[in-house]
Amino acid sequence: MHRPPLQLADKPEDLARQGWKYLKEGRYSSAMQASEKLVRLAPQMEAAQYLMSKTALQVGNAKLALQHAKKALTISDKAALHLLLAQCQLVLGKRESVRAAIDNTIARAPRDVAVLVVAGSILNQIDDVSQAKEVFLKALELEPENPSALFNLATCLRFLGELDEAEEIIERVIRDCPENHQSVLFRADLRRQTAENNHIDDLESRIARGANDWKGEMNLYYALAKEAEDIQAYQKSFKALASGSAIRRRHLEYNVDGDVAVLDDIRRCYADSEICARGPGFDDEAPIFIVGMPRTGTTLAERILAGHSRVSSAGELHDFSSELVKEIQRHSNGRPVAKDRIVKASLSVDFSRLGRQYVFAARQAVGPEAKYFIDKLPFNFLYCGLIHRALPQARIIHMVRDPMDTCYAVFKTLFGQAYPFSYDLDELATYYIAYRKLMDHWHDVLPGLILDVAYEDVVTDTERQARRLLAHCGLDWEPECLEFHKSKAASTTASAVQVRRPLYSSSIQKWRHYEHQLAPLEARLAQAGLLANL
Repeated sequence: MHRPPLQLADKPEDLARQGWKYLKEGRYSSAMQASEKLVRLAPQMEAAQYLMSKTALQVGNAKLALQHAKKALTISDKAALHLLLAQCQLVLGKRESVRAAIDNTIARAPRDVAVLVVAGSILNQIDDVSQAKEVFLKALELEPENPSALFNLATCLRFLGELDEAEEIIERVIRDCPENHQSVLFRADLRRQTAENNHIDDLESRIARGANDWKGEMNLYYALAKEAEDIQAYQKSFKALASGSAIRRRHLEYNVDGDVAVLDDIRRCYADSEICARGPGFDDEAPIFIVGMPRTGTTLAERILAGHSRVSSAGELHDFSSELVKEIQRHSNGRPVAKDRIVKASLSVDFSRLGRQYVFAARQAVGPEAKYFIDKLPFNFLYCGLIHRALPQARIIHMVRDPMDTCYAVFKTLFGQAYPFSYDLDELATYYIAYRKLMDHWHDVLPGLILDVAYEDVVTDTERQARRLLAHCGLDWEPECLEFHKSKAASTTASAVQVRRPLYSSSIQKWRHYEHQLAPLEARLAQAGLLANL
């Protein structure tokens, strides 16, 4: 269908209003056209540079966004512009620059609660949880009942393991903002509910009344699924989970075939041991990668290793993939590389430089004093061969778990923007099968490099598996590695609550409570030959 050309205003003020309208409506290409015209008409207009930067962030061009944020700061020194600069640096993975921009933001608006809340949220995203907590406390000194500040403070407390305090605060938010259904899900996840103490009646009443939007409805269903499972009301739990996941899936633009094609491309391009070891990499033994599917015990393995005196955790870093993209762009002289050619293009990058840049970026998260550091982003399983080529001394640990337990645990988790395959059982099966093919391939071409550790073995024989983990990393035994649940370190993953508890076995074979509902998934995995063994 032919669309008429976009009619844009001629006056800068009108054009700015038009651009913001497009941006709020999600019409990003129109917003970009308006922004480009605006900066041509009025390059010294602060609002023009600000709008252009915001729009560029929305369309995924963080470098362009950064350029215009910096131009805006040459015109004005407002806190909002420093905050925008922090958001750009966050997307680019420049943690030290993020911290500097946040400091400048707070210095210019120390009493602006809205600014403080956003600043604290950004600090949380770079895992500066303790500092974020201080920012939210400062906001609450100014406005003690501000719901955004309270919710974000509760989030910090959850990350830090201060669960009772988090629950007390989230109850205040729910009391004062009863339609805040995100808080209702947050509350459900904070502890294991009991038959005597749960919120199921309240959740069912809320669902019957209806939520204001699809996100609220989705949160209610996930909360009900979690609390019903806790009290062993399995039929009720899965029915709610199916409803919640269906809502989430309807609001995603996603095609699992595209992801599978990427995994297949990786196997084709990194086809043998020679390709995965070709050329000098960056000689640094500090990185320890923990990879696998989500919900397979990656956080558990991280906590065990981080209990060692010579190991620090950097959390879930996106730096390897982001530095890889930068190297691909550098090799192509800044020319765009088609999505279906990125994997092939990666073969030509400077892998030594990639390894060096990755370590430099990761060190901003853990500091220079850590002898070894953990990167536990599960999705780094995509890059095992590339990691070995860029960082030949890096250790790689692959967490595995019963396939059905893995898929069910993924299916029942409401992630943020990650793992879009997880909301439909057939798509989940398709992705899981492709993941296993890729991991089998990495073991074939990198024999002995990747250590498989089974979640079930860690639960049932913790010390033996902890010793295996340490030995693989070249570390001596330290008994403190078994005291991981006592650690005060922040955990910002979906397992933030579970890692505060001593090990438990109740999640092993949990999928069997839903054998009938998960039968199609089981059939797909069985047909692929994945249920005989791990």
